[in-house]
Amino acid sequence: NGRNGLWWASKEGHTAVVKYLLGSDALVNYQLHEQAERAGTSALHMAAAHGRNECITVLVQGGADVALTEWKAGNTALHISAAEGHEEAVRRLLDGGADNTFTNNAGQRPSDVATAAGHERIATLIVKYHEAVEEIMTERGGTDGTSAQAASAHHLIQMNSSGGPSIVWRRVEWILRRGRLEENREGNRMGGMEC
Repeated sequence: NGRNGLWWASKEGHTAVVKYLLGSDALVNYQLHEQAERAGTSALHMAAAHGRNECITVLVQGGADVALTEWKAGNTALHISAAEGHEEAVRRLLDGGADNTFTNNAGQRPSDVATAAGHERIATLIVKYHEAVEEIMTERGGTDGTSAQAASAHHLIQMNSSGGPSIVWRRVEWILRRGRLEENREGNRMGGMEC
């Protein structure tokens, strides 16, 4: 049926089938009831788990809820892609409005899950992404620092017309460079103190 078909097509990375099913009124946020191990997972969870980047984009554009949690561990799609080390999937979910402040049943945020799985680069990207969104929203006078307002800012972070990185990803790179410069300055100061 269309509900399970969307789940399976997303898991296997069949983007054309996902588009077709979404156009046929498939329930984008349907959570699978069968298969005990995967119970409560949606098409977006499966695309995130398997790094199906194009499917993630199509699902998010089709209305998939990036905050939807699966039933077993309470993970969002961002938790799942971060744990699996799928960096591009993480980027697409963040661009779709995924939020690092959601905790799973173990009290872990997506960045915590990435760190625990040994994916430090992904954990850093997630944290810096949200830092960049908050900075941009504050500069534009559009946030009081709440995660709901930062998450709703995803309209600001779509790809620009040239296909280059969004304003947020450019800010993330700037924040990372700023951090490296500060580390170098600190290292130089400490190096000058040695005898």
